Amino acid sequence: MTDLSGSMTQRTGAELLRLFGHRDWIEDLAFSPDGRSLVSASRDGTIKVWQVSTGEFLCDLFTSPVNRPFRLTFCPPDAKLAVRLERGQILLLDTSTNLP
Repeated sequence: MTDLSGSMTQRTGAELLRLFGHRDWIEDLAFSPDGRSLVSASRDGTIKVWQVSTGEFLCDLFTSPVNRPFRLTFCPPDAKLAVRLERGQILLLDTSTNLP
């Protein structure tokens, strides 16, 4: 669900979008290399993908209740996403089919 009630212009520094969907604290955020998507990692064990222009939730890219994602970084130019998981592993995800 997206709350557009505070939408204004970028020049004002006012809220543009508020994204809802995670059930716990958000640990990290990363914009896709083209800036069209935002990826969020949460203590709820999910990595969610959002469309920046509309705030629309696109998909859960990853879900794990026992090995939660904590840090995200994109690896341009091919839209791979490196994820540091709670238990010390590093996950490399191909996001090319999940991003707009």
